[in-house]
Amino acid sequence: MRSDNDETVTVICTTYNTPHFLELVLASFAKQTDLSFEIIIADDGSTDETKNLITKTAATFPVPISHIWQEDNGFQKSVILNKAINAAKPGLLVFIDGDCIVAPDFIEDHVSLYREQKKGYVLMGRKAVELNHELTESLNVSNYEERLFGLLPLGLFYSYLRGKTEKFFRRYSIKNRYLRKLLKADNVTDLLGANFSSPKDVIVSVNGFNEDVARGQDGDIFVRIRNSGYKLIGMKYYAGMYHLYHDDRGDLTERNRRQEEKLKDREYKWAKKGLEKSAERSDS
Repeated sequence: MRSDNDETVTVICTTYNTPHFLELVLASFAKQTDLSFEIIIADDGSTDETKNLITKTAATFPVPISHIWQEDNGFQKSVILNKAINAAKPGLLVFIDGDCIVAPDFIEDHVSLYREQKKGYVLMGRKAVELNHELTESLNVSNYEERLFGLLPLGLFYSYLRGKTEKFFRRYSIKNRYLRKLLKADNVTDLLGANFSSPKDVIVSVNGFNEDVARGQDGDIFVRIRNSGYKLIGMKYYAGMYHLYHDDRGDLTERNRRQEEKLKDREYKWAKKGLEKSAERSDS
């Protein structure tokens, strides 16, 4: 456990009108091996059902939960993320989406790297197990641990064998460096908004998320972090999570094309419309 003098670890969890998913996600955070963190729910305009769930859950939750909400004016994930970042204390920011159940050592893994690196880096985790529709629909706060965790959950494994669940073996945490090298577990070249962490000052230095980017905000901030010279640490089989099924991704062709163009721009380091609404860095 960390001492009282250490900086705060803040989980920023995005959500939008999926209270059943959020209930499962929060339940998994209540069972972490390291409970020295806070949670900010970054809510992009959900109805009162989500608000009521958070209020009820926060009353008995083992760590502090705060709820930042904005009016529903269409998809504005970058905007609500920036509001959450501004509200977070100095220290480590851990980003997660509200459709991802986390393994019990999820926070422990993110924090262990923070202890080691302390500054000037970003940890790029991965989506671990991709659950299918049937398994997702069957989960609730009473059964998710039995069905997802443990040495070999038979239902989950059977779903994988039938080709319904993807990336089953990413549920296992692998710390041995030789085995990690054999599995190419550190060969990660991009950032997923559903599972990454970084000291807050790194995120602030690139002006947070670009509010002019509706989709692909994680790829956009990755380019700016990379161009600013921060250490990029990619890790599979680490900080495990389970992605709940939903079919609303749409066509990613145009988003991917824009990202390819952005990756070529080595001068792009600052979002003009981010945490600060200015064209230039305040320290330039």
